[in-house]
This record gives sequence, structure tokens and C-alpha cells, in this order.
Amino acid sequence: RAVAAGWRVVLVVATDGDRGLQLAVPGGDLAARRRAEACAAADLLGIERVEFLGYGDSGWGEGPAAVPAGALAATPPRVVARQLAAILTEEGASALTTYDVSGVYGHLDHIWVHRAGATAAAAVGCERYEATVSRGALRSLRTELVERSLDPACWPEALTERLGVEDDARVVAVDAAGDPMTRAVPRIDRLSGPRSWPARGGTRDRSRRGTPAPAPRARAL
Repeated sequence: RAVAAGWRVVLVVATDGDRGLQLAVPGGDLAARRRAEACAAADLLGIERVEFLGYGDSGWGEGPAAVPAGALAATPPRVVARQLAAILTEEGASALTTYDVSGVYGHLDHIWVHRAGATAAAAVGCERYEATVSRGALRSLRTELVERSLDPACWPEALTERLGVEDDARVVAVDAAGDPMTRAVPRIDRLSGPRSWPARGGTRDRSRRGTPAPAPRARAL
């Protein structure tokens, strides 16, 4: 939606996802596969710049003690925040979208993105919004699935109360392309039109010219 309205949208990817689920990846290079997928998705969405910070995946479920050197969660959030703040400053960004305080479902890398994003946004003085899920929608979904024979033990009720946020006036609800859960997704605001930035290591910039100037405000998925 932001792209269609003429806004420049930039994606910053913190990790290479190399410790994610290893499916049938040709050559076995999961990090390269996920990087290619991110760029392909950016093309489809009209995202003009994709910046990879280059950190390794911190893993899931092993806990902080098992985080390998070079992973995002092994790096102080303030260090990541400096990298992010430099991109925000270069872009003249008016707003940044991060995960919520719990990383939506508790993944260490998501929590680190939240912490670094909060520090970076405060440092450059731009607005910050948090991607999260509606706790009310999760409750409804769980109830529906249990009624349809899901074993309640597979989705403990207490888990729902630890995820997402309660619906209130601060939440912008967006139906994510037919997903049964309505995700509460923030606004992404850009005050500058499309510009061309020099490509450099870790950057993929696909700036377009002739795009109409953005409206004062835009809301995007």
C-alpha cells in the first residue's frame, strides 16, 4: 500500500537465518537461499532497498547461553542500533517498524530487533511502530480450533496470554492477505520521495524514478 501511494520503503534484515528450519535447499546454503528469497519478495512488494546487517541467526529454543559468536543476540543491542540509526539517517526516515517487546513469539533475534530499533529510533528522532498480533484474535482462533477437535494441550491457554497485545486505540488492525489471524500492523511513514542510493556491500537498492510524491501520511502493511 505504501509503494502504491508513492512512498519509498526500505527493508533492513538483521540476520541471515542460517539456523532456521533446514528444508531441501540445493547446495545446503540456507543463508544464501533466505537472502535470495528476501530480495525476490522485495521485488514483488516494490521495496526499493534491502539492507542486510550480516549477523548470524541466534537459534530458537536453546536459550541465550547457546547463542554462537557472530549471532545477533551475541551482539549488544546498542551496536546494532548504531548500524540501524545510520540507515535511518541516510534515508531521512520518518518512522521505523520493529517487532513488539516480546518479539511476537519470543525469538531472541526478534527481541534484539525490538531493542535495537527502539534505541535507533530514539537516537534519530523518528517515530516507531511495532508489528504484533491481536491477543483477542488468537483467543478466538484457539477456541475455534479446540471446538474443531484440536487437543487443548497442543495450544495451552496460558501461551495465548503471553503473545501479542490487547486490542485498543493504539492498534491498527490489518487483515494479512486472508490469514485467519488479524495481525495488528503499524504504519510505515516516509516523508521523502524515491531517491537513488549507491549500492554497497550488504545493500540491494532498486530505486525507481518518476514515482509520484508521497502523501503527508501513508499506512502500509
